[in-house]
Amino acid sequence: MTRFLTVYAGTHTDEPGVNHFSCRALTIEPLAPPVSRPRGGLFPLDVDGEALGDVPLAVELVERALRVRVPASGTLRR
Repeated sequence: MTRFLTVYAGTHTDEPGVNHFSCRALTIEPLAPPVSRPRGGLFPLDVDGEALGDVPLAVELVERALRVRVPASGTLRR
């Protein structure tokens, strides 16, 4: 449980066995053959509290796919 809480503290990347890296595309595949689970998936993925589905999973960065609006310079309150 203590290691799980490191995710919320933002220190999980310092844990043994955790790798942190940047990439434009990522594929997550199981090392072992698929095993049937009660809900039909192999391994449930949870990212920031959102259910993403099951592995295998492929994600890719699509440049300029999202428009972001920001306030004009100097209008931000601190």
